[in-house]
Amino acid sequence: MDKFSYIPEDLRPDETLHTDHAQCFRAIKDQTITKEDFFPTFHEKRMQKAMNKVESVKVCFKQSDYSVSLFNTIDKIKKIYDVSPIFRKKYNWVAKGFTSRSRGISYAASKNGHIDYFLYDFEGNNPYQDFELIQEINNE
Repeated sequence: MDKFSYIPEDLRPDETLHTDHAQCFRAIKDQTITKEDFFPTFHEKRMQKAMNKVESVKVCFKQSDYSVSLFNTIDKIKKIYDVSPIFRKKYNWVAKGFTSRSRGISYAASKNGHIDYFLYDFEGNNPYQDFELIQEINNE
């Protein structure tokens, strides 16, 4: 399988921008970390469209939709949790781990602490084993 074969050519990440993150955080749904917790955003959007069976709605993707969203601190996740009822309803736990060039390309954290992690193969080389559950979000 070609690296990033699921990402359109014009939206593939720039490998020269790769930054390793020895520690990063991911909001997850339940107490058990699964492979699905690390599927990119576009996959989730595509599944929602299929479940709604709405064919007339076109789902447009931007580059970050093909990444897994990570954050450089737990506080950045809690900030989203505090202001977004949708996020709060969907995610209850935080996992801590790292990014690895062997799994994909991760960009430097943005001003808001967001890290785009573009996986080479999100199904067969998924990073869920690189993360461990550390706490419930609403449990300080």
